[in-house]
Amino acid sequence: MEKRTDLEQAIKDRLKIEGDRLKAVQQQNEKYTVTEPDLYYKEESFNSGETNICFILGHSGSGKSKMARMLEGGDIDHIELDDLLLVKDHFTMEELENYSDMFSSFFKGEGAKYYIGIEERENLPKEEYEDKVFIDFVRYAMDFAKTHKEKKYIVEGIWIYLYFDDPSVFEDYAVFIKGTSFLKSKIRTMKREMQRDKEVLKERKQMFGREVRNYLLDEDKINVYRSYFGTRPETIFREETGSAAPKTIDELLETPYWIIDILPKQVPAASEGQFFAVEKYFLEESRFAEIKKKHINLILKLNCYWNLTIDEETELNPAPEKIAEEMQKRALYLRFRDAMILSEPDDTHMTVFNPDKQLLELIRTIATGEGLFVWRP
Repeated sequence: MEKRTDLEQAIKDRLKIEGDRLKAVQQQNEKYTVTEPDLYYKEESFNSGETNICFILGHSGSGKSKMARMLEGGDIDHIELDDLLLVKDHFTMEELENYSDMFSSFFKGEGAKYYIGIEERENLPKEEYEDKVFIDFVRYAMDFAKTHKEKKYIVEGIWIYLYFDDPSVFEDYAVFIKGTSFLKSKIRTMKREMQRDKEVLKERKQMFGREVRNYLLDEDKINVYRSYFGTRPETIFREETGSAAPKTIDELLETPYWIIDILPKQVPAASEGQFFAVEKYFLEESRFAEIKKKHINLILKLNCYWNLTIDEETELNPAPEKIAEEMQKRALYLRFRDAMILSEPDDTHMTVFNPDKQLLELIRTIATGEGLFVWRP
């Protein structure tokens, strides 16, 4: 009986040891599954213009670009650090200027040696290209922003915490950190990559193949930044609002918006001109008909690239004639994926809500061809 008791105790002790080990492993890996609140350091300073550059970091797939879109406007350049790799394969010098004045200035000046494509990159050791270009550009961006206070700049990418071990380098600037967990971010990334065609996937493999990292190790790097900025008085936290895009019209009306207009920017309240008299002039029937025609042309051209639905209707891509007729008769909520354009029959402008970077750039291009402008209030 005594031997059996000793055996039972030995089994219990063994189970306890194994249980403690399992618990330790679970605690160690828990950080990869827990989503933290998003961190905003010096947000007020960036919004006011006192600080004119903001660095956004987080896991790949965490929602950094979405966070950046919440800040974008006519006076903000949004730069994705991914675009530094093999830039020559994707941008001509003229296209670089349209992308960002900071970006083009870097590649025309201090960063000229990095303006290369895949063939040139393959002949360079990683230490002379990837290990330098991100560091050089980020430091250049800091200096460039100081001498261009008339604009704001957003720089986002995982390369910030991969190449800068010391967070204090960024303490004079705005820093936003997505709190989305490694696991959730990884799932988002996989879904995104699965939607790409084979050629794009092949190209991305060429771009990032030499930069494959163990993302589990990245969690510790991100936590160094969270720990550093998390206790600062200028820091606030917000819970992630969720990955699901707004679905109802009311939700979309609460998202960031831009104006598609006949004027290049908002007219100040104290303007010395005669805005109301000019507006009345353009609202006269024949002139207004020309403006509305431009609105219709923009929507129809946009519909060549993106699916369109009207209001809460389920009909996908109504006939162009129907779209044109409805736009002249009543207010319409024109839905493009997760974005929406409000068109009213008696306004000289339209309003676009929640556009991502790709859609906004396409709208700007089409608007320019129609003699219209896109700006953020």
